Amino acid sequence: MRLHVESELLAYLDGELDERQHAAVEAHLAECAHCSAELETLRVLQLELDAMLDAALKPVRLPSPADQRIRQRLFVRTSPPWWSLWQRRGLIAQAAMALLIVVSAVSILLPPPRGDGAIGALLHWFAGTRNTRRPA
Repeated sequence: MRLHVESELLAYLDGELDERQHAAVEAHLAECAHCSAELETLRVLQLELDAMLDAALKPVRLPSPADQRIRQRLFVRTSPPWWSLWQRRGLIAQAAMALLIVVSAVSILLPPPRGDGAIGALLHWFAGTRNTRRPA
């Protein structure tokens, strides 16, 4: 029989042991009445501490409606501003594509410019149809 496992009982109780250590402690507990009694004492103590902690904190806890209001306000204050959505690359790419589609649709649907003004001449030059008329 190996030495008592009292130093490992808290980790065993909390589920912090790996499989090998867990199996070793269980095997020891099956043979050792002293360690089994110590484990039971720790379980009772843990339950009593949990109950005492709940009883001690009950006067400190807020009523549910107040707690919900505070959580709502914290959520609103910690929410990112609307412009943070534009920081995402996907939304920026979608906005650029939408702008390109709108500009293309407008340039296709609008009639060609009339007259020989500077803007008309520039548009004709870009289109490849230069004004061949010479000023008089």
